[in-house]
Amino acid sequence: MYCTKTIDPSLAIREVIWTVCTIVLLITVRPGITKEPVIFLLAGYLGCSILPVFWTINPQESCLWISRIILIIAFYLCVVPITGKYIQKTLCIVGFLFGLIGLWQLISSDTYPGTMGYVNLWSMSMLLLLPFCMKSVFGIVTGSLLIANIMLLPTRSTKLALIVSILALSIFKPKIFFICLCLVIVIVIGGVCFLDPDITDMTSINERVCIWQQTIRMSVDNPLGIGVGNWKIKIAEYSQDMLKLGKRVFDKRFFQRPHNDFLWVMSESGFAGAIFYIGIFSYALYKAYKLKKMREFFCLVSYVILALVSFPKERVFHTIIFVLLLAMLTEYRPVYRINMVPVMLIVITAFSLRFTSEIHLRNIRTARKSGQWARVVTEADKCFTTVDHVGVPISFYRGEASGLRGDLLQAYCDYQIAYRYNKYYPHLLTNMGNCSALFGRSEEAKRYYKESLAVNPELKYTKENFQTLRNRDKITKIAERDKN
Repeated sequence: MYCTKTIDPSLAIREVIWTVCTIVLLITVRPGITKEPVIFLLAGYLGCSILPVFWTINPQESCLWISRIILIIAFYLCVVPITGKYIQKTLCIVGFLFGLIGLWQLISSDTYPGTMGYVNLWSMSMLLLLPFCMKSVFGIVTGSLLIANIMLLPTRSTKLALIVSILALSIFKPKIFFICLCLVIVIVIGGVCFLDPDITDMTSINERVCIWQQTIRMSVDNPLGIGVGNWKIKIAEYSQDMLKLGKRVFDKRFFQRPHNDFLWVMSESGFAGAIFYIGIFSYALYKAYKLKKMREFFCLVSYVILALVSFPKERVFHTIIFVLLLAMLTEYRPVYRINMVPVMLIVITAFSLRFTSEIHLRNIRTARKSGQWARVVTEADKCFTTVDHVGVPISFYRGEASGLRGDLLQAYCDYQIAYRYNKYYPHLLTNMGNCSALFGRSEEAKRYYKESLAVNPELKYTKENFQTLRNRDKITKIAERDKN
């Protein structure tokens, strides 16, 4: 399901559809709470994600991600009663369709985002479906299609996850280790030699290592977490060690996520939240090994490797696969029934508001490019979210449009609102300094300029305005001294 009217064509609309399906399941299945430890681990992760709301920079963003965690728990409770074989058959059919779509795009197009919008996410989704497509003739055909896609797509993280997952299977039967090793060698040689010519490019790897280092610093500085959904805002505070990634960093280029789900959770939900989150995977891997479920074990190992170098927890399809894995490892013995429909109605309201806000954000982007500033103000007033996908406050767009229309007082008021939602956005700080300077508040303007340059000292426009203001103040002081 796609919506081309939103900035991200697949995320918001799929969250809404997923929530609707979960509500339907809650009404029809009427699930119950089981004694499985994973329930308590999920509840602990939820609690640790709720706690930082009391001190986070942007509580509204946290509420959206908390809604996502509640959705995961509700969906898990709904699918546990469903027999595992039906889930596996469904995933096999989905895998067959994905394989056909992937090969068709590889043959007919230069770009191949599949149904996920991005080639990495597309390749990851096929790897997660692979272990459920190896049982029957139809399954073997489907698995062959998926492997062909994975090998042909230029995605290193998926190939790495495939290699590690194949080797991990030897834990069940050590005698097949040699066979696994041969398969790994074939994958590596194929990837290096002709299927992925950019496999040795270290640019993105070095960038991610730098981001991970700053995320760890963020976690150490905030052991209880900064609040879910706030990493993209807080990371600018650690910008000084990231400027080496390029001149456009924290100027034209901003970071949305750390490309490591475990560090992401640790920074936003704190060390306790990370322990609960890692505990979910540890318990699932232990359960799959204990029950000798090789398919589920393969898929879990793949997911963990992908989560170490990418962001599957953000995407709807990959999260659904993980929840289905948890469900297939759970023995359904409900202790008592629970009615989560009222809570889910709040969740779907939150996701629906996010979906409509993304439509207005797309319209803001279009209007800014064409200089339709009145439309920017109108669209910004219709947004329910406070920041966009990279942490830029919606009020910043409104203030920018107001300023360009000549209403500096309104622009300044909008910037003050934006400052509450993201006080690290350098262009916001620069514009606030400009407004303060025009209103004759020199010291306030200097403070905002310094805050902007603290994020990125190489912002040319900010440095020029700051220097102009200081020169003006010097001239004023000299004039006052001569007057006296």
